[in-house]
Amino acid sequence: MTRRSKSILTVAVGGIVILIALVLWVQRQGYVAGAASTGTGPYASTSTTQVAGTSARDPETNVPWIEVADLPSQGRAVLALIDKGGPYPYSQDGGTFTNAERLLPLKAKGFYTEYTVKLPSSSDRGPVRIIMGGKGQWYFWTDDHYATFSRIRR
Repeated sequence: MTRRSKSILTVAVGGIVILIALVLWVQRQGYVAGAASTGTGPYASTSTTQVAGTSARDPETNVPWIEVADLPSQGRAVLALIDKGGPYPYSQDGGTFTNAERLLPLKAKGFYTEYTVKLPSSSDRGPVRIIMGGKGQWYFWTDDHYATFSRIRR
C-alpha cells in the first residue's frame, strides 16, 4: 500500500468514525428523524404546546403532544366520528396507514388507521389526517401529509 493510499484510508476511516459518533450523539439527545421538527403546517406551532406539569413530548411514543382543544373544529369533528364508528365522508377513511415514513412507533401492519380532516381551505382531501393506533390506544395529528406528527392528548 502506498503512502498516499494509506493517507486516504486514514482520512476515510476518521470521517466514518466522526459520522458514527454524531449519529450516536443525536440518538442520545432523543431526536428521531422528522420528529425533531415541529412542522410547517398551519397548526405546527401548537404541536409542542407545553402543558403544566408534563413534558412537551409523549414519553411513550417520543412524539410532541397536541391538545384536542388546539385542533381545528374539523379535527375535533373527525375524532367524534371515529368515536362513533363513522360514517366517514371518504372511502379511504378507516383504511390502513402503513407508517412508511417510520416516524411513529413501529407496529404490525394494520395497527394504524387513517382519517381525513378536510379544512375549508382545501379543494381536495388536503394534507391533514388523524392517525389512530390500535383500537384507540393512540391518536396522532399530521397537518403536512405525514412529514411530522403530534400525539393527540385525549
